[in-house]
Amino acid sequence: MIDEPLMRELKAIKNVVRPDEVLLVVDAMTGQEAANLTKAFNDNVGITGAILTKLDGDTRGTNSEKYSIL
Repeated sequence: MIDEPLMRELKAIKNVVRPDEVLLVVDAMTGQEAANLTKAFNDNVGITGAILTKLDGDTRGTNSEKYSIL
């Protein structure tokens, strides 16, 4: 579900700030919803790219971040 007031606010900020790049960072663990969110943000706000992240952890308490750039 897309928060329409948030989308309007993001569009307004984008119009004022006029950024060179607009990147969306999404947790890859959301599965297909990550693709749906990326499409929705692109349709509503207009993005130049998306970064899918996944945080892995192990029993020692260490973490590593993995990225996929679309």
